[in-house]
Amino acid sequence: MCTVTYIPMPGGFCLTSSRDEKPERLTDFPQAHIHPQGEVIYPKDLKAGGTWIAASRDGKAACLLNGAFEAHRSNRNYEKSRGKLLLEFFEFNQIPQFLEKVSLHNIEPFTLLMLDYKAAFKCVFYGLRWDGTIKHIKKLCPETSYIWSSATLYQQTVRESRKQLFKNWIEKYKDFGDRLIYHFHAKKHGLAADADLLMENANGVKTVSISQIRVCHDEERFDYTDVQTNKHHSVNLLNTTTKLSA
Repeated sequence: MCTVTYIPMPGGFCLTSSRDEKPERLTDFPQAHIHPQGEVIYPKDLKAGGTWIAASRDGKAACLLNGAFEAHRSNRNYEKSRGKLLLEFFEFNQIPQFLEKVSLHNIEPFTLLMLDYKAAFKCVFYGLRWDGTIKHIKKLCPETSYIWSSATLYQQTVRESRKQLFKNWIEKYKDFGDRLIYHFHAKKHGLAADADLLMENANGVKTVSISQIRVCHDEERFDYTDVQTNKHHSVNLLNTTTKLSA
């Protein structure tokens, strides 16, 4: 839930998320879950029951980061987990409808990225930051590359350093279709151990997995790598195998 990049590609995009978490927090590999609105594909957090990244068969995707603009103090008495709130996004036909109607009362601050890449054959891209009081909504350009780092883990100076690394990477690999972005997430770049893309801090938090939603022409795929075991799992978003959701 802690580092996310978005890169436009011919006929689509590549959305990649590094999850920085304590390794003992267990997670299922991504698979299709049945929800009232249809199949949603995501890795399931077995502690809270939600997720940090998901895609649906009808062309929607969402990705979550903890925190909004700056680190906040958690009161641990929130109404629901942010990972379950993300799944509510898929109950709505359009992103603006979700943004208008979703209730964020007593929800911990977060950043939520939302894509509707089959909306009238044109990708619609929004970012929502909830600071605990106000919804900060921004329409994003699907033809622009972006990076986000969790405000709860990374100070502003670190987030800026990561932006520069990302900018340099994009420029270096500008002739490659996806700019080798998985490798950007999966390697160290010379920052401090608790600030690097492949990170680990004194509290035992480390990069435990890398998830990627890749849409390009006729290909729609959800790839997942467990960094600790180096096990890989891939789901074809156009032809999934259904699992009943808890």
